Amino acid sequence: MRTEVILQHGWAFDSRAWWQWLAPLHAAGADVLLGERGYFGGTPFSPRFSSDAHLRVIVAHSLGLHMLDDDCLRDADVILSIGGFLQFHPDQPLDRKRSQRVMRMMLEKFRVAPYEVLQQFLANSYYPTSETMPVSYPHSHLDVDKLFDDLKFLDGTVLNPELLRGKQLIVVHGAHDKIVPVTAAAAMMEALPESAFYLFTEGGHALSLTHASECLHLLSNIFNRSRLSPAATMLEN
Repeated sequence: MRTEVILQHGWAFDSRAWWQWLAPLHAAGADVLLGERGYFGGTPFSPRFSSDAHLRVIVAHSLGLHMLDDDCLRDADVILSIGGFLQFHPDQPLDRKRSQRVMRMMLEKFRVAPYEVLQQFLANSYYPTSETMPVSYPHSHLDVDKLFDDLKFLDGTVLNPELLRGKQLIVVHGAHDKIVPVTAAAAMMEALPESAFYLFTEGGHALSLTHASECLHLLSNIFNRSRLSPAATMLEN
């Protein structure tokens, strides 16, 4: 049985964010396709599953789930969403207005000081501090226009939950996520109650980097042909 795994990074990251995932996935016999937006000089690549893949797995960080086209989502058998969301801004009116106001300020500042905004975003992505940041993103070859366009996309994108139904969906979130609040994971679970939910009590937004081994462990059950039961689990790490 041939397994394909698509790894798609989110906004302000690139395919280097998956460096800890490659060896374990290859060891498990999976063929890996790395999505790349090209923010930092990399060659853009939008992955698609091959027609002969028997098990199709998507691992997407944050906005990454929205960056993949609808056909790719439909073709997936398993989706692991890390720090993800159906829509970035919350439903509750006051929280939504506050979130939209912060986004407007971020977009305005990005026009004049993109690198400063980028560095602050990345620092906020890590818990407990940015000192744990395992990958640096220098401003050389920075594609400011693409980052700005994708930030605007983040502001308004809404993912149709019907695209995720019938999949083995695993929702993973950090309790200390400063970018996407855990309420976004709760909203995803409400729309897709058959999903499995894992909350890292000592995690932030960049779980694909800071908690790579723990996230990979969740996939090991898939590769061993066992299904995860819908559940809410607290992971103490």
